[in-house]
Amino acid sequence: MRVMIDTNIFISAALFPNGRAAEALFKALLSPYQPVVCDYVIDELHRKFQEKFPERTVELEAFLYTALPAFDIVSTPEEMVDSELKIRDPKDRPILRAALNAGADLFLTGDPIQIHIRDEVDPLLLSEKDFPPYFPWVEWRLFYKNKYTGEIGYGIIEQVKDYYYLFRVEGRLVRLRKPDLGSRVFCSEMDARNYGKLANP
Repeated sequence: MRVMIDTNIFISAALFPNGRAAEALFKALLSPYQPVVCDYVIDELHRKFQEKFPERTVELEAFLYTALPAFDIVSTPEEMVDSELKIRDPKDRPILRAALNAGADLFLTGDPIQIHIRDEVDPLLLSEKDFPPYFPWVEWRLFYKNKYTGEIGYGIIEQVKDYYYLFRVEGRLVRLRKPDLGSRVFCSEMDARNYGKLANP
């Protein structure tokens, strides 16, 4: 499932590595997702940091050096498409154009204006708090690790809320608070077991 990442998600993740945008970006790097970014976004990132955060450009470069190898970097078509006219800001339209051209299934953005037209455009627009999305026809089998007990479990994820995950475990619904899980879920049992070992050998 291909996910186009908007400029504002990159900016928030680079400036606030423990924030919600960074968490959403981290999840977009994991299976079943393939993160996508267009050359227009990369250029816009450099330009905005030079204009607004010139003292933090080194952090941006370090962030991109770490993150970009996992991305499919695509070009931005020059020819406009009709659906992009629903985007109010002309500067944001090339990103939607690139998402369509790259066959993106989802568009992860932090722009509330764009989210308001989510039902009018394709691909599906999602905010960082709504990612990953819940699709009833897809089973999201994810593992979790209780940061207090070390217990490993897994379930089919039903909903993702601000403060908890709702899992279906052995036919019953289980609500797991994000603070108890360290705000982390994993795609494999090995990842869940190894989490924290490098930080706390």
